[in-house]
Amino acid sequence: MKKIPSHYTGRTRPVRESITIYGKYSPYRLDSTFSHIICNCGNNLFTVFLSDYPEVKCACSECGEEILMYDVSCYPDAEGCEPDKGKFSKWVSDPGKDRFELIAIWIYPDYPDHQDDIDWFVLITIDPDTREYTEIINYQTL
Repeated sequence: MKKIPSHYTGRTRPVRESITIYGKYSPYRLDSTFSHIICNCGNNLFTVFLSDYPEVKCACSECGEEILMYDVSCYPDAEGCEPDKGKFSKWVSDPGKDRFELIAIWIYPDYPDHQDDIDWFVLITIDPDTREYTEIINYQTL
């Protein structure tokens, strides 16, 4: 089974470098997919948009294509807050940056029933200038 949700339309590249965020993550430690996010045009810099629903989408800084990264309504066992669906705000880092490389982590149970049987979603930004990692999303689906 492909370990990327069915709604995701962009391209991915496996994370091969070591990632440490407050000692939390290193690739393949969990039963999950650690993926660099790549636009279909080949670009890897994105602007991130969040909603309280929760939903996460990103927009390519080169061609403008929007990619849905996470939408709680896509996962059969999840619950959201319907009035907030589709109300996005742009995420900006503390230094005021709004373009990032992204790593998405879709965490699955030990024996998932289907491609959208996701337990957890994490989104990590990488500052393209300093190469600093920041976890901006950590959603438990159940």
